[in-house]
Amino acid sequence: MRRDIKKEMDELCRRAQEMDAKKLEEDVYICYDLSLCKRCRDVFSQRIKCKEFI
Repeated sequence: MRRDIKKEMDELCRRAQEMDAKKLEEDVYICYDLSLCKRCRDVFSQRIKCKEFI
C-alpha cells in the first residue's frame, strides 16, 4: 500500500494551523543554555549519549 504523502502533508499543515504558535515552536525546536561544572557537564553529556533522558 502506497502512502499518500500529499494528503499527509496537507493534514499536518491543517493541524499545525490549529495549534498554539508557542506549542508548535516547542514541538519543532527547543534550546537550553546550561552552566554546569565540569563534573556535572561530563555526567550530563554521558547520560545524553546513553539516551537516558529519552
